[in-house]
Amino acid sequence: MNAGVLLVDVDEVTLPLCREEYELAARRVLEAFGYSAAGFVYRLSSSRGVHVAVWVEPEPELQYVPLLQYLLGSDARRECINYERIRRGIDINVLFSGRRRVSGGGGLKCRPELMCPGLLRMIELAGKIGVERVELRGGCARG
Repeated sequence: MNAGVLLVDVDEVTLPLCREEYELAARRVLEAFGYSAAGFVYRLSSSRGVHVAVWVEPEPELQYVPLLQYLLGSDARRECINYERIRRGIDINVLFSGRRRVSGGGGLKCRPELMCPGLLRMIELAGKIGVERVELRGGCARG
């Protein structure tokens, strides 16, 4: 079975992270779509947040990657840009790449309050089958 990697950009999260809660909820989301999480890796973002790499089996079809990343808590604007990049036949997730800097979505415009209609429709359909967006929270309660 081939694994794919979903790259989740979570903004405004502080340490410590509620990893166990997040991973349980993320596994439920993925299972609703027929996937399983093979592993999670966390890295602090350079700008007040966390990047999460989620290894998923089987590898998701490209057109579903922005939806799955959004549902796993990724930034709405980033996933809107990824959705538009797929639509235009352009590589996605370049905003995670250290090799080149892409500012403002590489010329693609997306305002979070006006999410692209295609991605918004997929999110609405996910909600109809009971799949809600997962949140990675900081400041976990201890004890």
